[in-house]
Amino acid sequence: STSPPAAYGDLINDNFLSIGEAWIAYTPTWTGSTTNPVIGNGTLTGAYKQLGKLLFFRIYCLAGGTTTFGSGDYRWALPTGITSAAVEQVIAASAVDASTNRYPGVGVISASTSIVLLQPNVGVNFVKHDNPVTWASGDYFVLGGCIEVA
Repeated sequence: STSPPAAYGDLINDNFLSIGEAWIAYTPTWTGSTTNPVIGNGTLTGAYKQLGKLLFFRIYCLAGGTTTFGSGDYRWALPTGITSAAVEQVIAASAVDASTNRYPGVGVISASTSIVLLQPNVGVNFVKHDNPVTWASGDYFVLGGCIEVA
């Protein structure tokens, strides 16, 4: 049998070794399509790990007492400088109204963008300041998954 060229072995080894390394923390940008929300004393964190063209990431957004919710569809940014591949992709996502309900759904990343929109259910509009509920302190959003990047 023929061995792969050394360059392939190096690529495989480099990616395999990086699996065990710590994720890189980042602060996602949270925006609204009309007026931007402001996290205030809430929590907005993210982390990611990139292996070649695969990006694993997670975003956590917890509203605090001084959080303002802006208006329009909510959007969260991938890490700076990272753009999705030229196809629409989906990830797991959840919007949680802490006093009543959890709205599992998907995060939608349009082709060649760096923005994630959260859709609580198939056929339902994207999450925004008043959909599927009017958001308040203690409510949170969780998004994460693995996508192909450009």
